[in-house]
Amino acid sequence: MPSQTITPDKDTVPVFDARDLLGPNLRAFLRLDDQTYTLRMTRNGKLILTK
Repeated sequence: MPSQTITPDKDTVPVFDARDLLGPNLRAFLRLDDQTYTLRMTRNGKLILTK
């Protein structure tokens, strides 16, 4: 699948590059209130969000 470039304007939702969030370990922890979620990238380049 070809990559798409998204250019958000001031009225859209922010766009983040997943690789920037995940870093070299391809994993990041996200906090929402008192819950922690794990966002990770699979070997196939898919994202998985778990509680």
